[in-house]
Amino acid sequence: MYKDKIITLDNGIEYLIINQFDFDNRRFVVGTMVDTEKDLIDQENLLIKEIVTIDGEDHIVSIEDQKTLDTVTRFLASKEAMGL
Repeated sequence: MYKDKIITLDNGIEYLIINQFDFDNRRFVVGTMVDTEKDLIDQENLLIKEIVTIDGEDHIVSIEDQKTLDTVTRFLASKEAMGL
């Protein structure tokens, strides 16, 4: 649903969503910073955010809990290592 789309966060920074996945009954996205005006993609800095539904609408929010972020990061690293 979000994969391959460009989103703009509240701070005005644009991200290209390169992956969307479910983990532990929650939805997450991985994005990379883009500058659509200059047609640039920063593949070095990745972003992991959670998709939450509020009043029937999806919102992409920061993961506030460090333990959750660490767990999701390990999950992504293991998927990448296995080539999934």
